[in-house]
Amino acid sequence: MTEYELQELAFTAGGLGINFSALLITLISSYLVVAYVVGSDLTGPQVTLINVLFLFTSSLFLYGAVSSLVKQLSLVEKLRILNPEDYFPSNPLVVIAVTGIFLLIILASLHFMWSVRHPGGE
Repeated sequence: MTEYELQELAFTAGGLGINFSALLITLISSYLVVAYVVGSDLTGPQVTLINVLFLFTSSLFLYGAVSSLVKQLSLVEKLRILNPEDYFPSNPLVVIAVTGIFLLIILASLHFMWSVRHPGGE
């Protein structure tokens, strides 16, 4: 595989990671709007269904984002072997940070829904 092909695949993998992250941000925003607008009016089974769907879908999007970024890291390592004097901005710490931040946001979103449904519990 040529250097150009590896670069193209690395950019594509990074773009997929960004797309999955954007989908995750959209999902989280939608969940927060639902929690704020109608969270206190939902029944127990409705909240359970919404939470299960939110966790399932957010897990899929997070997996897509992280796996795409990990694939990009793998391709960039191959590029560094082919062309060691060139600069390829890719770092495993970014993947760890993205994963940690999104997990915290997902947990904070669930806490927000809980606090809307149980006001005055603070």
